Amino acid sequence: MKRIMPLFALALTFMLTGALQADQSDSPLVGSWMAVSYMGEEIPEGAFWVENHADGTGTLHEGDAEYPYTWEHDVSAGTCTVTADGEVVVYNVEIDGDECKFINPDNADDVMVLKRMAE
Repeated sequence: MKRIMPLFALALTFMLTGALQADQSDSPLVGSWMAVSYMGEEIPEGAFWVENHADGTGTLHEGDAEYPYTWEHDVSAGTCTVTADGEVVVYNVEIDGDECKFINPDNADDVMVLKRMAE
């Protein structure tokens, strides 16, 4: 788990404040997503998941802990901007059906894969 902490920090930046609240109702990222791997290593089921709301807010769940964030998906640019704890991070995003990849634009090996959770 400690190896995923940098990703959690980035994800929190992807998700934690209310400054960017925007209507994201048309984004395919709206909904709940379970993290399944990070940098090619499996993440135990249920260890880390996110809820993205249509109003641009979200919650990162890590075990019993919850962390708020805001997010904005630019479909045409293929990016998602996450704001958490005052930090802003922009990820490249690839969505293929019920799978989503968040890719650090500065390091192509820094990839988190998420699967859509049943609603």
